[in-house]
Amino acid sequence: MSFDSLVDPGKLIQEYRCIAVFGKNDNVARSMFDEFSGVRVEFKELERINLLQQSLIPERDIKVTATVKEFEKFMKENAENSSKWGRCVIFLLDSNVTSKYKNVAFIGCNFVNMSKFINFHKERLGYDLCNDDLIWVEDLYDLHFANKVSKIDQNAVKLMGSVSVDQMDLLKKGDKASAYALWKILDNPWPFMKQAKYVYKYKHKDISASLMDHLDMWARRYTPNDEVLIWLIGSILMR
Repeated sequence: MSFDSLVDPGKLIQEYRCIAVFGKNDNVARSMFDEFSGVRVEFKELERINLLQQSLIPERDIKVTATVKEFEKFMKENAENSSKWGRCVIFLLDSNVTSKYKNVAFIGCNFVNMSKFINFHKERLGYDLCNDDLIWVEDLYDLHFANKVSKIDQNAVKLMGSVSVDQMDLLKKGDKASAYALWKILDNPWPFMKQAKYVYKYKHKDISASLMDHLDMWARRYTPNDEVLIWLIGSILMR
């Protein structure tokens, strides 16, 4: 069965023993994948797990990142018994896949209407947030973080989408003197990380873009204070 990003993972996992998440919108796909709880395993390890085994104490569901080719290979060998699996398997796939298996829920995250996405998941999660403050939200990681910030300071959520023109001008120059000047005046690191990622991608600085993207996701999970985050951003600016 095919679904889009407007789906409740909690309800889905009650109905299906296999779930495959994929899509061109990588941030949404990854954040949907992480909405499911489970133990992460490598694909080679998954092939050795007996999914038909029933335990007196229910074991955790399995999460695995795989290529479409690996997924197809696994399903070819296990699709017949998928309705009897003792544990649910959640895949994050590297590209689109056709929904030809009856007992698999396919969540495609390609063309996402962000307004509908935010409204749906905000209601699903019971988050009391104003849509006008969420223009910077691009996935479920951001939405969870917006709710976390709102518990501390409701007004701070709106500021998450604003970066000063002076800071962006210094970032776009790209030389070390400008990077150092930027580091000295950087006061709100949270929205800066997201904007910096796009600037680096535009300039084809893929390593810096990946580092900033990784830092952005890490920060939303662990919520370091601003001083620590600015120092870590500085290490990327100066590299």
